[in-house]
Amino acid sequence: MEDKERYVRQAAAESLGKIGQGSEKVIDALLIALEDKDYWVREAAVKSLGSIGQGSEKVIDALLIALKD
Repeated sequence: MEDKERYVRQAAAESLGKIGQGSEKVIDALLIALEDKDYWVREAAVKSLGSIGQGSEKVIDALLIALKD
């Protein structure tokens, strides 16, 4: 999630959503990605969190904040 290339960060966020299964490490990485400077990385993080967040309060709060983006 720290690569300089936007495409790599976006692909990482998408992949984490497919294989992450809601682990805290994955969720934390995606929450950080929500603050990425690139729109497409943030969008990938939102989609991934939506699919693996499992109703976590911190995920829901972060997604509500992301709605303003």
